[in-house]
Amino acid sequence: MIADFAARLAVGLSASLLLITWREVPLRYFRTHTYIILGLWVVAALDSARGGIAHAVPIGAIGAAVSAYLASLAWGLGLTKPAELIGRLLTIIGVIVLIVAPKFTAAPAFIMTTSGSLASAFVLGTIFSAMLLGHHYLTAPAMSMNPLRRFTRAGLIGLIVRAGLAAWGLTIWLHGRGNAVNASPIDDGSIDSIILAARWIVGFGAVAFALVLALRTIAIRSTQSATGILYIALILVLFGEVTALILARSSNLVL
Repeated sequence: MIADFAARLAVGLSASLLLITWREVPLRYFRTHTYIILGLWVVAALDSARGGIAHAVPIGAIGAAVSAYLASLAWGLGLTKPAELIGRLLTIIGVIVLIVAPKFTAAPAFIMTTSGSLASAFVLGTIFSAMLLGHHYLTAPAMSMNPLRRFTRAGLIGLIVRAGLAAWGLTIWLHGRGNAVNASPIDDGSIDSIILAARWIVGFGAVAFALVLALRTIAIRSTQSATGILYIALILVLFGEVTALILARSSNLVL
């Protein structure tokens, strides 16, 4: 689960960098991003190498970590063109890792799990990137609000897609539990029920509210307030995605 979460966040962060250019945002922002991505892929490689996961996953994680290191060097040296190319390669490698990671072979379960992982990565990455970007307005108040607005809107759109996939998985899960012998769709007071409720209320509802509120504050150029709200949104989405991973281990579905 650690490798899965680290890989999702790393892929989301690398994909989010494709939404902006170095002409809009200082180079040090890209360099900081690649350092974080490097650390996440190292964690993913170490955890996945312990076994139980397809061999392509730790190999891909190592390749992504090397690419992130090269990208950090390129951004640090101001080599924007090579850095952008390496960034695209880094994103492609990460997406491939998420695609080959699921253990399912049946098409419906594979499609659902892969789509959920990619949507989760995008939501985590865009919200995390927006929160980090908010800090740069403290030292560069004249910087355009478009990148911050773009990240926040992308996070909200990704959250809607993620919720749709989760609703699909939840429908299948409840149908399966309802057909089980001597089992109700949801056992009142069970651990699954509590985690499921927290996942939807906190991981979807509260995050959506925070992102909408952040967009309102961005519209009036209140960057400090927006950054604080995005901090809260990040904490909420991290909680939601961790609970989703816990539920996935018991249901084998996107929840």
